[in-house]
Amino acid sequence: MEKLKIETVSWRESASRRIIAALCSSYSSISHAVCELVDNAVDAMGDQECTINILLDKPGNRIVVESVGGMGMGAAEIATWLNWGEGDHHTANDIGHYGQGGKSACGYLGDSLRLWSKKAGESELWMFEDLNWRNRTDFADFGVPTPYDPASAPATLQRCPLNSGCVRIEVEDVINGRQWRLDSLMRDLGIVYDRLLRFGQLQIVVNGSLVKPVDLPLDASIGKIPIDVKVGDVTAKGWAGRLERGKLKDGYVKAGFRLYAKGRMMVENESFGFNFAAKGSLNQFIAELEIDGLTPNLNKSGFVERDDQVFKDLGREVLKECGALIKQLREGHDEKILGREKKTAKRVRGQLKTMFKHLSEGIGDEPVEEQASPSGEGNEGRKPREPRERDEQDSDKSKSEKTGRENKPKTTAPDGAVGTLRRLMRRLKNGKDCPEIEIVAGTPDIRSALVEEDGKVVIQINKNFPGYAKVDGADSYVAESVLIELLMRDEECQMAPALVERVNYLLVRWSGVASNEVHDEQDAA
Repeated sequence: MEKLKIETVSWRESASRRIIAALCSSYSSISHAVCELVDNAVDAMGDQECTINILLDKPGNRIVVESVGGMGMGAAEIATWLNWGEGDHHTANDIGHYGQGGKSACGYLGDSLRLWSKKAGESELWMFEDLNWRNRTDFADFGVPTPYDPASAPATLQRCPLNSGCVRIEVEDVINGRQWRLDSLMRDLGIVYDRLLRFGQLQIVVNGSLVKPVDLPLDASIGKIPIDVKVGDVTAKGWAGRLERGKLKDGYVKAGFRLYAKGRMMVENESFGFNFAAKGSLNQFIAELEIDGLTPNLNKSGFVERDDQVFKDLGREVLKECGALIKQLREGHDEKILGREKKTAKRVRGQLKTMFKHLSEGIGDEPVEEQASPSGEGNEGRKPREPRERDEQDSDKSKSEKTGRENKPKTTAPDGAVGTLRRLMRRLKNGKDCPEIEIVAGTPDIRSALVEEDGKVVIQINKNFPGYAKVDGADSYVAESVLIELLMRDEECQMAPALVERVNYLLVRWSGVASNEVHDEQDAA
């Protein structure tokens, strides 16, 4: 291969439209992409009220998002909008920071794009069109714009007041396979823009139906406890209260802190490290915080500084201000934990301690029956032992002859499991202990949780999780849940296949300990 002459090499930063294709693929649903277009209108509305009309036209294979109110766009603003990575009106307090959201959302939705706009305070209308918006391989030059004939413009732009801006985006040739879920879109818009809808600054209409904010019925005896925290340049202002779940009209609402930026929800159930789901009464905790000073991430699913110390410090201060309410909820009435459930937790913990002790000492590698991951019927493991033969005439018989079954090869650790197990041992007290196991009554969407409070580590198993009830709180289910919580702390087990493989291996080891206990009890009887 001929070597390039150094004189022909030039270091220059550039971009390919393939990066745009990647951005257009970063959305998960029509709702996700439509919310991005609504964000643009919210950022541009300033102090004005804004009405957004959304049309899902499945027969026409098009989606329309139209906003009236706010700044709007003139010819210069459209030119800036077309420049990927730029945004004329974006500030530190805006929802959007990356100059790509609205454009990539259009590309996710469909192939063709038409945009009509009018800037507040100006009478001229403008129209941009690209029938190959998604699939173009090269950047395009659309030439010098000219004002659009008002008589040919959509009716909303013709009626738009002089002092208001108006933008209408039509995406046609919607990508085949996109799911047209009107009910999901209505629900998502109600959740994401809940505060703006509630305060009356924003109105959203989808296919003629008004989107309503989420109703949060609160305990009037407690009311809204004010929260006002400042850590460095970051502030969190809002309230906390007790949610009366029995009065909810809008389906399930997750417990925790609902975090907003400029009135737009970023996180629906932030916990700041506190486990609101594990204890039933804590599931009534609800709070809303407007966050200022943090940067929304690309997909508006949280903040860029989520793992920074400032976020941890903010969470700690917020939890302090909610301390009295949290204490009150923790002391509230919870679903009763049965005595047999407490015994199961104690028994499984003892068995796991024995298993970890054997692993740490490098013993206990005797053959174990190959078996699938236990999922429910009491204590699984080896088949019950045959009654012991004391007759001398059988003393020379092999074990296989006595039991009538052949020995199976021992279960070997899966690839990479040795390192995982060593790290696991280091995290356990004395290298071989097991955290306390507690059965709790939490929300049905949480299986289990590892909780650390006051220096004490507890693994909580939620009895209201469907899997627990399905197997009536079987020992094997509790053991499996505990192992998952422990292994999830290992980086190599973050991938599901590796996690399941290691859980299954440890479950086989645990079942050997558990079945030995059963056999010893039978022999003693």
